[in-house]
Amino acid sequence: HGSMWMMGGDGWANDIGYGGIDHVLASGNNVKIMVMDTEVYSNTGGQASKATPMGAVAKFAQGGRTQTKKDLGGLAMQYRHIYVASCAMGANYKQTVEAFREAERYNGPALILCYSPCIEHRTKTGLAQMTLDQKDAVECGYWPLYRFNPDLIKEGKNPFLLDCKKLPGDVMTFLIKQNRYAQLARASPELADELNKKLEVHLKERHEGMRAKAATVPNADCTAPNDDGTSIVVTILFGSDTGVTEQLANTFARQCAERQVRVKAVCSLDEVSELDELREVSEGALTVVMCSTCGHGDFPQNAGLFWTSVSSPQIEAGELKGLKYCTFAMGDSNYTDSYCEAAKRIDDRLAELGAERILAVGIGNDCDEDKWETGYNAWLPEFWAAIKAPEPVDDGLPKEPLFKIKVHENSKMPPQPLCPPGATLLDLVENRRLTPSDYERDIRHVSLSTEGVDFPFDLGDAVALYYENLPDEVTEALAWFDLDGDQVLTVTCSENVSARHKQAFQRRVTVRQIFTELLDMFGRPSKSFCLDLARFAGNATENAYLQKLATGGDEWKETVGVSCSFFDLCKKCPSAKPPLDQLMSMVPLSKPRLYSVASSPFYAPGILELTIVINRWPSAAGLKTGVCTKFLEMAPVGRKVAAAVTCGTFKFPALDTIPMVMVGLGTGIAPIRSFCQDKLYKKQQGIETGPMIVFYGCRREKEELFYKEDWALYKKEGVLTALVGAFQFETPGKQVFVSHKIEEQPKLITDNLLAKAGYFYMCGPAVATPSVQKAVKAAVATEGESSEEWFKEFVEGGRYSEESY
Repeated sequence: HGSMWMMGGDGWANDIGYGGIDHVLASGNNVKIMVMDTEVYSNTGGQASKATPMGAVAKFAQGGRTQTKKDLGGLAMQYRHIYVASCAMGANYKQTVEAFREAERYNGPALILCYSPCIEHRTKTGLAQMTLDQKDAVECGYWPLYRFNPDLIKEGKNPFLLDCKKLPGDVMTFLIKQNRYAQLARASPELADELNKKLEVHLKERHEGMRAKAATVPNADCTAPNDDGTSIVVTILFGSDTGVTEQLANTFARQCAERQVRVKAVCSLDEVSELDELREVSEGALTVVMCSTCGHGDFPQNAGLFWTSVSSPQIEAGELKGLKYCTFAMGDSNYTDSYCEAAKRIDDRLAELGAERILAVGIGNDCDEDKWETGYNAWLPEFWAAIKAPEPVDDGLPKEPLFKIKVHENSKMPPQPLCPPGATLLDLVENRRLTPSDYERDIRHVSLSTEGVDFPFDLGDAVALYYENLPDEVTEALAWFDLDGDQVLTVTCSENVSARHKQAFQRRVTVRQIFTELLDMFGRPSKSFCLDLARFAGNATENAYLQKLATGGDEWKETVGVSCSFFDLCKKCPSAKPPLDQLMSMVPLSKPRLYSVASSPFYAPGILELTIVINRWPSAAGLKTGVCTKFLEMAPVGRKVAAAVTCGTFKFPALDTIPMVMVGLGTGIAPIRSFCQDKLYKKQQGIETGPMIVFYGCRREKEELFYKEDWALYKKEGVLTALVGAFQFETPGKQVFVSHKIEEQPKLITDNLLAKAGYFYMCGPAVATPSVQKAVKAAVATEGESSEEWFKEFVEGGRYSEESY
């Protein structure tokens, strides 16, 4: 459709042109206005306008403006029929795009206010860093991010969305970077201090007002009476790193709805990181926390702020008295020292603060037969019993789908990659097999280019790679479900779907894209999928088979034993062919796979390197290959791969001269290679470096001792002190492990860990951890130390890091 936008500066919008703008907005016509707010008349020399904030120096306000700036957005929102948004692209690019998309979609007037750093601000970092200036402005509350969408009023929802709930920045730190504020501080420090403090108070009060406005629930009665006259309401808070726990939280919300349990909110823990926010969202509701654990006891990226807040020693016991809660933890029992620790710590802390626990912590173990679903299916009935939830009404018919699909007939569209939230599309520039072509294992060196994209990563970080299903498999699945892969769709999401779903369907997509980039169609099925699929089985035998599979037992074990996929299960039951909207509701999103970074961002700028084994295993149905590594195995150089950085758990010495003793097993050598590269870079810069000892464990030296040229270079340059190989299958009649090599050379341990207070790094399969730790303790004991006590202090002191899988 035709689109008309008016664009101008803040002087025009707030001063000389305001009357006309107000007239156009009030008319209700479908006109869009974008205001580039520089906070001065920037095109005529920087005179003060009604958009100039308090305390800022500008022409005609040499003593600093004494009034707060005009709230153009607030005035427009009072009309209630105008779409209004406040954006700062450098602070939140996604929010900016979303605002323009919603404004364009809205059938009525729209006003978008854009924070626009200007040369008249005299920012010390210059306009080259304007995106950082925008970010700082938002984080300290100087510039708010919000959206007011009148369409939400029609849905009975709060039309005001605050997109910057947290203010981690400092107002004064931001102001002093700009000469328009610093100038007054130099000329009249007392006046500057007075005006700046008034501005700070105003910004704080404005933010609190916006938070209250965003928290308003139009129809506040969120309770549904039960049969006995009581009401059951839950608030679901999740901490998720790769998206699995977020998906579970949304699934749990749907299951609550099926039992007439009302869900007040589903949000990340960080969205309620302040106690007053937690109390507000939990008022009148039972709080259910679902949280995964990253690495060795670390919190997911969207739960860290919450933990920092609730764990503060300044909070008094009893602060959360009256709050009722329960917790479901997600973890991997291979991490014996920190299994499900993040959720357990939250659970304990809530109890310490006076909250009432209604149920013991549920545990979803990635190592169980059905992964986390085993523990979840055991915990769920206990939860229903604890809250006395009514039984769901199930007529055996298909459930309401989570998506509505509109088909655009006779429309063609060149597909664009559906980049997940938080991910970046990187060019694959190298995909080289490291092992011989006739060797039993296929291990690869994969390089992704970070040139020209904003993809910062630190030493020790990992990268989540999003795979795509292979074209031949997708074509087969589309044919099976009688779907046209080239058909163009507009997909509308229901409320309880993941952020990745919502972002993917912000624009039109093809059916083939959904099967290729989103659905985990060729991954391992769940028992709940069997139940859902049974609803579509017209054949009684197939229906009974699926119902029986869902109960577990021998049939389920047999299905798991042949590594059956979602699609394999569908092919076993030809009468069960759900339509696309139902398939999208039943089949989960494909899950990214984590890989340790094998390169230093300083030594090798513009490139990100990985060491990846193609995951193959024997099953009753023959040799199987993992869906992600199958994609990587076939990926040609030049294609784009969606990747996202995950913060590493490694702890590094404060001084580069402190020794580092490292164990790398198989592809666990990847992060160790990056550590050595980093030390080489520093040495080349004239920085003194300390000893680096590498114990390298693999199956065979010739085939699996990778990066030989690199190790030789590190030795030659004086970075690598010793490389000790442990080759499992090369000694006749005996398997040799790294633990044996540590036992043979205890001095490498004692000299560097005891005498020089070095750091230790263990990277590789978790099954090897106990033997490696035992060998280290035995080496320490040769010096007369109490090895158990020493090792405990060693770990608690942050000198032991482990990345196992």
